[in-house]
Amino acid sequence: MLKESLLAIGLSLRSIERLSGDAMTTLMIETVKRVPDEFGGFKEELVASHELEGVLDLMTHNPFTSNVMHVADTSTHIFILDYFDDYGDVLKAGQTLKDGNKAYRVVYADNPLNENYHLEVYLKVEVT
Repeated sequence: MLKESLLAIGLSLRSIERLSGDAMTTLMIETVKRVPDEFGGFKEELVASHELEGVLDLMTHNPFTSNVMHVADTSTHIFILDYFDDYGDVLKAGQTLKDGNKAYRVVYADNPLNENYHLEVYLKVEVT
């Protein structure tokens, strides 16, 4: 099983098309927060909660990786960053990450092989 997983990861990484060389990208996590409104009630607003720095890559798909990894098939980008302990609390499926005017929805956050070395965050472009 481990050998097949490593093969799938290797094939997926080979199918990534580099967007910006090795340049680091900073993405902001936006979280929904309840804030008081002017009528004494509450409204929900998106607020920046965390800043993450890593490499953002465009995913290209081929039939093999699409069959092996459904997550990769439903993602348009992958964001690779250094591991941090509370990533499971910070990065959740459905959250929005922003880079200026570009927005990405988190599909899945992975700590490959539980090595605690780096994280792979699969993203899908949000069209606004």
